[in-house]
Amino acid sequence: MDASYTSWISISGYIWTLNAVTFGILATLALLTLRDTDEDTWLVRAYQGWRLKGTRMSRLLKRRHVGVGDYVRSLPVAEVKAQIARCHGCQCKELCDRALGSIAPCTSRYSFCPNTDSVDRFAKACC
Repeated sequence: MDASYTSWISISGYIWTLNAVTFGILATLALLTLRDTDEDTWLVRAYQGWRLKGTRMSRLLKRRHVGVGDYVRSLPVAEVKAQIARCHGCQCKELCDRALGSIAPCTSRYSFCPNTDSVDRFAKACC
């Protein structure tokens, strides 16, 4: 085959695609590893803070004047992981949304929350 027929084909697009797919696979493996580990590293703590930010528990912490980062750093990694799982599997989500949507943050005691004991330890006085 003559080289002049293939000289117009650029492989840079294929290389970029291969790099993007490789990066995606490595990022996915890293996230799966971070989710399953109980090691106390800054990367695990950052991942837990990121996961916690999307939960109702994050809103609860903010209403109770507890910083999410401080909260995550103060507890053992396994405990934070268990609390995130309890929040995701909670049966009182509607009650939680109502309590978090109330006008006054201190009117609810959040006794329905499965993580309330841990949050109460860190809650600052409000009202």
